[in-house]
This record gives sequence, C-alpha cells and structure tokens, in this order.
Amino acid sequence: MDRTGLQAPAPEGLGGDGHSAMDGLAAISEMLVGLLGKQSKPDVLPRGSLGIEWSVDEAGVAVKSLLAGSPAAASELKVGDRISHFQDKAVKSSADILRLAGKITAGQAVKLKVVRGEQTQEITLKAGEGF
Repeated sequence: MDRTGLQAPAPEGLGGDGHSAMDGLAAISEMLVGLLGKQSKPDVLPRGSLGIEWSVDEAGVAVKSLLAGSPAAASELKVGDRISHFQDKAVKSSADILRLAGKITAGQAVKLKVVRGEQTQEITLKAGEGF
C-alpha cells in the first residue's frame, strides 16, 4: 500500500512467480559474458630475423654482410650473392625485401633464390627470433 491507501498492482513479470523479462535478459547477459569473456587471446608471434644486411644497386639486391650467429650466417648464403627471389617473389629493391621479410615469423622456413656468379641456387633457412 502507498500513502493514499491504494494497493498498486505488481508490475508485469514481477508477479512473484520468480520469472520475469529481466531474468531472461540476465540469462542472455550471463551467456554473452561467458562466451566473450573466455575468448582466447590472439597469439603474438615474434617477428622472424634472418641476419642479412643488403645493399641495392642497378643490378638488384646484394648480400652485404651476414650477422654472426644468425640463420643467414649458418646457411649457404654468402656475401656478394644477389637475391633475386624471396619466398618465390621477385625482389628488385629494399622495399621488396622489407615488405616480404616483415611477414616472416620466428621458426618459419624462408626460401631465397640467389645468383652467385653465373649460377642460380635456392637456399632455404629457418628464421630466428627477431629483436
């Protein structure tokens, strides 16, 4: 009863039977929180590193040096090799190498096609963990 002495009817859905529209919303909310709250975190993969320093001239991309202890130093790659393909994609500039190398992750196999003298050869190395 209120102060006027009148008995107001119970709001619809709150009639005392224990079930209401709010109970349904609460159940949906709990389900969504359960689903959304338990999403797995995306894996953050470390960037791959090969340990190659290169230079670019009119003839293309040449290996300038190999970082000691790097995957490149442990491979058949040599200073002076000209990199013609990186992961089967032709390379002619630093931008090409940077774009393709930026996609590799640690542990990934990287295939290089190099020209050494008059011979072309494929060299595959496993990317190390970047800095």
